[in-house]
Amino acid sequence: MPLTAKLRSTGKDVCILDYENPRQELAAEDLVCPHCDGPMIIRHGLIRAPHFAHLSRCPYEGWHEPETPEHRAFKRAVREYLLRDPFWKEAQVALEVRIPQAHRIADVFVTFPTGWRVAHECQVSPITQEELIARSRAYREAGIDVMWWFESGRLEQSRKWLPDWLLRFQGVILEATIHLEAGEEERL
Repeated sequence: MPLTAKLRSTGKDVCILDYENPRQELAAEDLVCPHCDGPMIIRHGLIRAPHFAHLSRCPYEGWHEPETPEHRAFKRAVREYLLRDPFWKEAQVALEVRIPQAHRIADVFVTFPTGWRVAHECQVSPITQEELIARSRAYREAGIDVMWWFESGRLEQSRKWLPDWLLRFQGVILEATIHLEAGEEERL
C-alpha cells in the first residue's frame, strides 16, 4: 500500500499523508506510480487509511517486502520526526524512493543540498544478519548511507548478532516503539 505517487502532469512526487482530503485535492487521472509510471488510484475512507494503489502489478514490487500496519506507521513516524528535527531541516525528506543502483525502495530517503544521501530503513519484521549486511552493502555501494531504525523489541532480539562493522559504519542503531490506535490495523 504505497503512500507516494507521482503527478503525471508535473512529474512531482506526492505523499498522501500531506493531504487532508486526497480525493478532493488530487486529480485521480493524474496519479501514476513513481517507480513504474503505471496508473494509481486513491484508497481512503472510513475503513481504510489513505494510500495509493496500483491498477495492475508494479514490476518493482519485489524490491521491498509486503508491509504491515506497524511498518507503515513506523515509516510515517520516522518521516515526521525527520521533518521536525533541526538537523534534517535543510534536507529533502521523501517516502518510498526507488534506488535503482541498490535494487531497493528506501522506506524514507533524505537528500541534503550538498548531495549527501541517507536511506532510513524501518525494521519491524525479523531480518537475518545476511540480509541486513546485503542491504547495507547495496546502499553503500550506491554511495548512500543507511540508518536502520528497529522496533524496540526487534532491536533487542537483533543485538545478539548485529555486526560490529555496521555499528562502526553507522555509528548508531535507532529504535522506536510503535503504538497503533485501536482498530488502526483494519484501517491500514
